[in-house]
Amino acid sequence: MEVYPTMTVPFCTWFMMGYFRGVPRQLDEAARIDGASTLQVLRRIVIPLAVPGMITIGLYSFVVTWQEYLYAITLISTPDSKTLPVAATTDLVRGDVFFWGSLMSATLLGSLPTVLVFSLLAKHFISGITSGAVK
Repeated sequence: MEVYPTMTVPFCTWFMMGYFRGVPRQLDEAARIDGASTLQVLRRIVIPLAVPGMITIGLYSFVVTWQEYLYAITLISTPDSKTLPVAATTDLVRGDVFFWGSLMSATLLGSLPTVLVFSLLAKHFISGITSGAVK
């Protein structure tokens, strides 16, 4: 769907602008004194320092698009194209009757991708935050 980029791109751009502004200017100047070109400064200094920010916006975008419920329930009309959160609530809840076993297993399956992505990227995210500019 094209709704998700219109929601995530402006926030992620704003977030990364602040993140890139936080890279110390002294590192850029030191690399220039050592003879690095603009692309070398970007590739060897700025981008590695911005990796935690890029991981953060990646996680944010993933979670926002994965767990989006309102757009999915509003825009999806065919039963075959329902997302997991929409299918779980529309198919497993009938009035006052809740199919708890199926509902809880659908919830677990729906949260597994988010947990896996977070656990795979957590090491890089934490190491990027704690290492700072000097290794």
